[in-house]
Amino acid sequence: MPRAAKNDTTRKHEQSAKKDRAEQTEAPGPSAAGTSAAGASVASPSAVSTRATGSSASNNPSSSRRASRLRAFDTLTEWCLKENGPRPHVTQPRTSGDRRLPQLTIDRLSPPPPGPRDPYILSGSQTLWRIKEQMPPWFWTAYNKALWLIDFHGAWGTGDSAPLFICDKEREGPMKDALKMMMPTYPPRPPEPLAPSPSVDKVRAVLADAAKLPPDEQWGRDDIPGMKVTTEYDMYGAPESWEYEWSDKYLERLFLALIEVIDEHGTGPAGFEGIRWEVYEKVRAMPT
Repeated sequence: MPRAAKNDTTRKHEQSAKKDRAEQTEAPGPSAAGTSAAGASVASPSAVSTRATGSSASNNPSSSRRASRLRAFDTLTEWCLKENGPRPHVTQPRTSGDRRLPQLTIDRLSPPPPGPRDPYILSGSQTLWRIKEQMPPWFWTAYNKALWLIDFHGAWGTGDSAPLFICDKEREGPMKDALKMMMPTYPPRPPEPLAPSPSVDKVRAVLADAAKLPPDEQWGRDDIPGMKVTTEYDMYGAPESWEYEWSDKYLERLFLALIEVIDEHGTGPAGFEGIRWEVYEKVRAMPT
């Protein structure tokens, strides 16, 4: 081979080898990274953190959204802690292989402290407690049940849409009115039922024989023994509502029995003033 051709061939091989080495040096890889890291100075953590944060914030919108959500979560957590007290105490599992659930202790679910309770005072309204102290127990219970019936009894109740008296605050106004206006219209009630006697027992037997209201699906029936029904019609002549009361025949039986109590015990608390409350309770229990 001529020397010139040989030199040209040699130069071409050398240039090709240099080019290959240069490409290997610039290409990323474990060996190149290791060599570069060994020979270069290590940047400070703050500088690395600044570069990484700036790059991710400017080039990754999902990171910005995640940071925004974390800030919102922190704000919500602070509000919950302020409103509800400290976080639950969580006992972490002893090892990663322990499959038992953490033991939670939540103060808000602990038993309430001892003290007076009432089924009609749900959130400790002091106004309702003061009203209750001034009412006879029977009147307090009867009036609260009446408010409950307005919300939840029958098809016309408000409970399915917007109950009117479900909270303490909503019952304070009606109970104030009951204390001032309704309670004074009722006579004093004896603390105990009357002792048995022939006339008292007869009234109780007549009350036990009283007719019962029909179920909701049969409301409007006019063939119930011992009952009479009054029907109200709308402007088009269609039945709109029905009202039941004891029949005249049954009332005659009841009044005759009450007269016997008056004849035997008089009209005072030991006689009519006592037995009339049993008639009241029977009538009041009819809607339920």
